[in-house]
Amino acid sequence: MTVENRSAIKLALWEQEQEFETTFELAGVGIAHVSPTGQWLRVNQKLCEIVGYSHEELVQKTFQEITYLEDLDSDLECMHQLLAGEIPNYSLEKRYIRKDGSLVWINLTASLVHKPNGDPKYFIAVVKDISAHKQAETELKQAKDDRDRFFTLSLDLLCVAGMDGYFKRINPAFERILGYSADELLGKPFLEFVHPDDRATTLAEVEKLVAGATTLHFENRYRCQDGSYRWLDWVSVPIVEEGLVYAVAHDVTQHKQAEREIKQLNEDLESRVKQRTAQLEAANRELESFSYSVSHDLRAPLRHIAGFVGLLKARLASVNLDETSDRYITTIAETTKQAGVLIDDLLTFSRMGRSEMHTITFSLTELLKEVKREIDLDVGDRTIHWKIHPLPPIQGDPSMLRLVLRNLLENAAKYTRLRQETEIEVGSFDHSDEMIFFVRDNGIGFDMRYVDKLFGIFQRLHVGTQFEGTGIGLANVQRIIHRHGGRVWAEGEVDRGATFYFSLPKHHAEHPKELLISDC
Repeated sequence: MTVENRSAIKLALWEQEQEFETTFELAGVGIAHVSPTGQWLRVNQKLCEIVGYSHEELVQKTFQEITYLEDLDSDLECMHQLLAGEIPNYSLEKRYIRKDGSLVWINLTASLVHKPNGDPKYFIAVVKDISAHKQAETELKQAKDDRDRFFTLSLDLLCVAGMDGYFKRINPAFERILGYSADELLGKPFLEFVHPDDRATTLAEVEKLVAGATTLHFENRYRCQDGSYRWLDWVSVPIVEEGLVYAVAHDVTQHKQAEREIKQLNEDLESRVKQRTAQLEAANRELESFSYSVSHDLRAPLRHIAGFVGLLKARLASVNLDETSDRYITTIAETTKQAGVLIDDLLTFSRMGRSEMHTITFSLTELLKEVKREIDLDVGDRTIHWKIHPLPPIQGDPSMLRLVLRNLLENAAKYTRLRQETEIEVGSFDHSDEMIFFVRDNGIGFDMRYVDKLFGIFQRLHVGTQFEGTGIGLANVQRIIHRHGGRVWAEGEVDRGATFYFSLPKHHAEHPKELLISDC
């Protein structure tokens, strides 16, 4: 062999060695030569990165030292088989202990290099970091375990059904609630368990699922093993391309039973309320009739008394009566007159509850003007400072609502007569589904502790000798407003005035397109 040939061979060998070195060091997996006893002989940079040791540190150790104890036996067994020539190579998954003490999952592929005489020289180990893959496997298994646990432990009925009408998988809740074994439920079309009266609607729902629609809160009855039925509320989602339906059913039997009982209770209560209402209406009609009759029948005797008192006074006009006799006759006349007023008011109160309402749309402002003019005439020389706000047109009975305004304005004028300056304000405002109207004055007011007595019949909070009245006016106001579907209330303070409110539903009161105002 010439010198040139030997040089060429050396060059080729050197180039091969350089290529091997480059491949060894730059490989994307760990590569190592390991002695038959386990000593690291040669390692590349990637392997050092995987286990966290430097090159110098790693070659001072054996693979046994950095192998997780639980994985060592299987690795040693494969190594012995390889040394014995029983296998050409082996591959397994195991864990190394990194320098920082953490574990790293790797895939090891090992083969054996022999000496010319056949003795083992070293192992070639290829190590791939599979920690990310193992983590994904663990998470996937955990998710599957969680899903299976949820499926198994759920109190609701969970199932997978086929478009062919059979259950493919059911959870234990089916057996617990319906009483059948899993084999019985899986072995028959599910329609056989559905109540006969619910099969048509169930089939219609199945057709929607086959078409790809989702079912939300479909209810039907399933037969139990003991012959009873349970109400189930279904939510179902089809996977048409797989021919499967995933469904969950909630047992609503107790809820249905409660619904039936509540419905029955409501029907019974409604029946009793109607019966009681009819009785009360009949009693009220009798009371109204009695009150009207008594009041009407009392008028004639009172007229006779008043007439004879007048005749008596005329006959005795020329006689010098003593002071006591004159006072007696005057008292009889005044008391008779007061009783007449009381009976008239009582008859008016009775008529307000019995008379038919004639509802029209009209201007409350115009009605207020008329009532105010009457009040101004009644008070004579007194000066009242009126503050009248625009009022909306309303729907109601004009004659009845005229009486409401008359009573409220009369009271305001009456209970302000002791003031040097009388102020009366009338207005309205919008509130939710009703219109609120008010009459406010600066009169003597009242104690709010007795506000509940204000609208009662014959109830008066002030001494009759100081302020005349029968105690029926506000009761009339309340009756009229209640008949219009509204409510009444008042606010006041002793010596600081009072405000009386009444409301009408929106269908009885509408805002005008053009406000009318009369400030007199």
